[in-house]
Amino acid sequence: VSLAAVLTGRSPVLPGPAAGSTGVPRYYADMDFHGQAVVRATATGAVTDTVPVPRLADAPDGTITAAVGGVFFVAAFTSQSQERIYRFEVTSTGQVSGFAPVPGGGALGSEVNAMAASPDGSRLAVATKGGQFGPARITVIDAATGRRTVWQGGLARRGYRGFDISSLSWTSDQQELAFTVQWCKPFEVNSQTCEQADKGGRRAAEVRALNPAAGGGRLDSGRLLLRQSARYPYIASAAISPDGTTITALVLHGPVRVSSPGTVPDHLSVVQISVATGRQLRVLYQRLTGPTFAWYLSPDGSARQWLLDGVDTYGGGDGPRSQSKLGFNGWIGNGRLHRLQPAIGYLAGEAW
Repeated sequence: VSLAAVLTGRSPVLPGPAAGSTGVPRYYADMDFHGQAVVRATATGAVTDTVPVPRLADAPDGTITAAVGGVFFVAAFTSQSQERIYRFEVTSTGQVSGFAPVPGGGALGSEVNAMAASPDGSRLAVATKGGQFGPARITVIDAATGRRTVWQGGLARRGYRGFDISSLSWTSDQQELAFTVQWCKPFEVNSQTCEQADKGGRRAAEVRALNPAAGGGRLDSGRLLLRQSARYPYIASAAISPDGTTITALVLHGPVRVSSPGTVPDHLSVVQISVATGRQLRVLYQRLTGPTFAWYLSPDGSARQWLLDGVDTYGGGDGPRSQSKLGFNGWIGNGRLHRLQPAIGYLAGEAW
């Protein structure tokens, strides 16, 4: 069904799931590009509660991630230039409980690009932007004490001015923290897309891992898990499996589509790849990218269920296409994307 849908230019998008036997979490949380975070029922998309994050006029968007057992973390701007990270829980009825700042979750030095909570919620990995904002780095925060360890440097690449980190994930034993890094030339990054790539720019990407117990260090101190190649020509984001043996990656391939911003291949696949051999094990989902330019692939705390959100280039702007419905949002099951709200997929982040 998925292959036929891609070849005909249509994506296999189905209505949302019925509650009960699917094994899908009952609730998820999302954040829009205006800093509003809400909790929704998976079965209906109905908002069950609002996360009381600070809301500032014209502030940049934040991001959100989840651990096992209904524990969430959200980064929100408290001023035009500073973010703070908060923790909250979602109850069995979809209500927000225990909303509070995370110790050590302020004064991060740059805008948060990605976050991932360890499965038990005891530690939080935060990637902050590079380029004009300073060097990209990963900070691991102890959620109870606020103690921080920092990894930065070591990934300079000849011909590129800098790099950014687009995704983070943990193994279940917390012995490895995986991250997706991309280099752009010129260094102008919009999520996973390199701006001005259609003007002679270049892009490279890798999935790497470091040991969070090492107490900080260089970003290249761990092992290389996956590298951009002819087989995997455009790695947008990736997550490591709980046992560390498999990478689930969002890979773009096929003919190059010129879009605004950047240039990307026009087919999207969510695939699982062996870390040991680099061999593709299975395809979870595939579709045409359409006019989307950023994609969020989010596992639940057990890394068994996956959310996929595609942001429409024009989906939330103020122009005549501000009501465009060409983005997408849902959970992946049996090769299909089961629709979630907001269906147009114009989100800064989403987690369950």
